[in-house]
Formats: sequence, C-alpha cells, structure tokens
Amino acid sequence: MKNCPNCNASVIDTAKFCHKCRFNIKKYEDEQASAVLYCTECGAELQPDASFCTECGADVVNGNEPTLSLDEDTLNLDGIANLSSLANEQMYQQNGFTVENGVLTGYTGKKRNITIFGSIEEIFDGVFENNQIITCVEIEEGVKSIGRKAFASCSSLIEISIPASCKIIYTDTFKNTSLNTLILGSTFYKESVIKACLSDKAQDRADLVSIKDFVTECDGKSRVNIVGIENAILGKIKEEEDKIAEEKRKEQERIEAERRRKEEEERNSIYSQYNAGTTHTIGAYNHGISTQGIEWKVLERNGNKALLISKYIIDRQKFNESAETVDWERSSIRKWLNNYFYKIAFTETEKSKILTTALKNTPNQQHGTSSGNDTNDKIFLLSADEVQKYYKTFNETRCQVTLFAKNNGAYCDGAYFGYWWLRTAGQFPQNASYIFYTGGISQMGYDVTGTIFGVRPAMWISLE
Repeated sequence: MKNCPNCNASVIDTAKFCHKCRFNIKKYEDEQASAVLYCTECGAELQPDASFCTECGADVVNGNEPTLSLDEDTLNLDGIANLSSLANEQMYQQNGFTVENGVLTGYTGKKRNITIFGSIEEIFDGVFENNQIITCVEIEEGVKSIGRKAFASCSSLIEISIPASCKIIYTDTFKNTSLNTLILGSTFYKESVIKACLSDKAQDRADLVSIKDFVTECDGKSRVNIVGIENAILGKIKEEEDKIAEEKRKEQERIEAERRRKEEEERNSIYSQYNAGTTHTIGAYNHGISTQGIEWKVLERNGNKALLISKYIIDRQKFNESAETVDWERSSIRKWLNNYFYKIAFTETEKSKILTTALKNTPNQQHGTSSGNDTNDKIFLLSADEVQKYYKTFNETRCQVTLFAKNNGAYCDGAYFGYWWLRTAGQFPQNASYIFYTGGISQMGYDVTGTIFGVRPAMWISLE
C-alpha cells in the first residue's frame, strides 16, 4: 500500500489514479523519478538514490525526500507545501480547470460529466456559460458559492448536484439551461435555490405550485424534479392565460353584441325617421360658388326603403339639348341626372344606399303619347302618374327654386315658385310634361329644349 500525494488516502501499490480524488499518481511518480532533488537544509543538489546530503549531512528519507529538522527555530514546510501545490495544479490542469487561490475561474475541458472538487471554494461568474457539452455536474462538499451565470445557457446540462456547503447561488446562475434534476447534499433545502434552476418565466410564477411536492429525500440528500416543477408552473400559467383569453373572448362577444344592438336601435331609429312627409339632408350640390346640402322630402316609405324627391328645384336644365322627337330613355336630362349629378352630389357611402329602380314610363293620360320604354335608373324625374299618386293639392305640388337655380335661368314668381319637368311625354313626341309654378300639371307639355324649367331629382334609397 502507498499514500496518494494529493489527499493522503491509502491506495494499492499499482494504482495509477487515486480512488478518492482521481489524482494521476503515476504521472506524479514519473515526474518525481525524473526530477532533480535538492537538500531542504542547504539547497545542495542530491543524487537520486542519496540517503544523506553530501554538503551538510542531512538525512534523506527513502532516497528521495529530505528529512526536515524538527527544531522549532529551523522547521521548514516549503517542501511539503510545494508538493501539495504541484499535486493540485496537476489535478486541475488535467481536467481542464483553471483555479486561482481556491476559485474556479475557467474551464476548457471536453467531458460531458464533470466533478468540481471540494478543494475549490468558489465557482466564479460565467465559468461554464454557453458550454454546449456538459450534461451532468457533481459539485463536492466544500464548495461555498456559485457565481452569476456560472452555468447560464448550458443547453445540454440536465443534472447538477450541489453540496450542503454551498450557501450562495444567484437567480441567473442556471439561466437558460435544460435542467431536469437537481440533487442537494442535504435534506434541508431552500426554495430559492430550486427557483434559481427554473426558467425566467417559471421563476416569476413559482408561487403557483408547491415545490415540496417535487422533492424526494434519499440517503440524506434531496432530489428535486426540476422539469416537473417547470411543467407544472407553465401548465398553471397556460391555464391562467387560457382563462384570460376566454374572458377577453367573452368580453369581445359582449362588446360585439352591444354594438349590434346599438346598430339595430340606430337602424330602427332611422327607419322611424324616414316616414312620408319628413325631410332629410343627403348629399350636396356644387353650385359653382359654394356647395350646399340637398334637402329631400319622403314621398313613400315601403319597408326598409323610401322614395325621396328634392325639396327645392335645385337647377335649371333642358329636358333635351336638341329639338327632336325624344322620350325619357334617350333624353339628355336623364344622362345628366345619372352621370354628372349622381357622381358629384353623393359620397361613396351615400351612393351605396341609392337603389337602382325599375321605372314604368306610362303614356300621357290625356293624349296617349308614348313615353318610351321602361328604364332602370338611380336618379330620375317623377312621372305624371306618380305626381297624382303622391300629391293631392296644388299647394303640395308647387315648388320653390333655389337662388342658384334662379340665377342659372330657372323661372320663378315673386315667391320663388317655378316650373319643373316630369319624365312623361307631352301632347306631342317632342314635348315633355311639367308642373306649373302654381302647382298644376301640364300634360300638353312644352318643347324639350325649354330653358326656364327646373329639376327636382327623385330616388329610392335603402334604409338598411
């Protein structure tokens, strides 16, 4: 039997490594065998097999270590200290560790499973940070602290054993690792140590679970199921997030239902407003000088749609630009209403409410003159039949002109009442019916190129 030069444990004579501290005994013995020895008393060089110093006579033990004087005044421990320091240095270097004054400051090894010996008191900040190789770490009793981010971002690290002597661990010591298992060198554990091994998200919500439920005790140690804690916390967080998401969904449904209810109320309110005889402003007409809103009177309400006619004669227009046999379908006033007027008078939203109406163009009642084919129009003039349907007295039928229409050539009396065209043909094919400024219908009509007649647009709109 012989003793380990590093820890003094008894080992068999043929041992190459110490079974206690893994010290490379063979390498050490080979280096000692080839080393030059010096007398610890006088410093003279010794022969490898010398039993005593040839200069001062001091004894040499086993032909290799000089004996030390036990005289209290001359006791010298440098030899033993040097040997211990050399053993430790060799032990650390062969495992890839860099140790300075008991502090582990670096690691360049390539092993997957490593042991940090108890002779190291402190693991410095970031020693193993970003190491992608190590999977299991055993820290022996004696290590007192583990620095900030010492094992941070060690993506392969799944198990670590921490001794009871270790009293200092930081919350970011194991940041961004894949730890599954934590082994503590005592049945006494601090939850703060366990929390430090969790992900940031799980650390912040560790209160959601009982950590002790994931700790088992065996042989005086505590084995912590880190992955179990992590999954339990993240599961609880997801439950909370799902609950919040469900509450938000229900709130959105409530808001949407309330919005639909208000829209329905508004639609119903709009429907109730558009009754026959009521007046509403829709669109605007550019008079060349200024743009003014157009007022409309409701002639008929039919479900969710209404027939409107302008309250005033808004402009002066010829029924047709040339004197010829012409009906509503081919007239220039129809083109003006459904192109120019429609485009400039309404917004896109307002246009979407204007319905395309199938018009019946009935013959002149008194003279039988044809009014042409039926048409489909958005904006149109009333027919003589429609005037008789919606107006019962001359006072209702007569209409005032706007100042713009008057200035543009439309006739009006002293009270601003004027003439306005109908789409029904007159007595002759080149004539069109119209309304007198007094309110009566002229079915004899007037030449389609008449220049004193005004325009009262009409349209059906959707109330939806």
